[in-house]
Amino acid sequence: AEMTLYQINDIITSNPSLMHLYQRYYLTNGKQEIRFKNGARIIVVAATNNGSRGLSADFVFLDELRTITPEAMEAVSFTMNARPAAQMLTVSNAGDKSSTVLNSLRDKAIADVSPTLGWLEWSAHPSRKIDDPKGWVEAVPALGHTMSEEILRHSLATSDPLTFRVEVLCQFVDNLASPFEAG
Repeated sequence: AEMTLYQINDIITSNPSLMHLYQRYYLTNGKQEIRFKNGARIIVVAATNNGSRGLSADFVFLDELRTITPEAMEAVSFTMNARPAAQMLTVSNAGDKSSTVLNSLRDKAIADVSPTLGWLEWSAHPSRKIDDPKGWVEAVPALGHTMSEEILRHSLATSDPLTFRVEVLCQFVDNLASPFEAG
């Protein structure tokens, strides 16, 4: 999160059309934020059940949704209730059965329970084997642009098969650890 904030700060300070809005960048004593002259702020908070409490947000970005606890999700979700047209964007690789927040949101999106809940998923079909390049194309939109098949072949050869399945193919698994040897 700190790296993303640093990159956003760099984009703003190198762009004259944004720089006139910019006020200050803070990165001290656990306070990480960018402030703008109109009062807007970009803040980094811990993804815990208390990290976002007391805040109000127009936009929330959550990375690695598969690791977010239900308590943390509830806390951050309610930061947007008092804001008109507030939005949340979450990103993640696939998870396992312990990824309750990710799994629940995915299930609700697929069931179309709300017109304001969208789901975009790049994942290999569940039947794909980890060495099937068709699955790589399905799961990695950067393939052929900023990522090569060579990189994926290296990852396949050097990674745990379950980790490759989740991190690269974005296939949901029951557990990230198996009691059985690969194959």
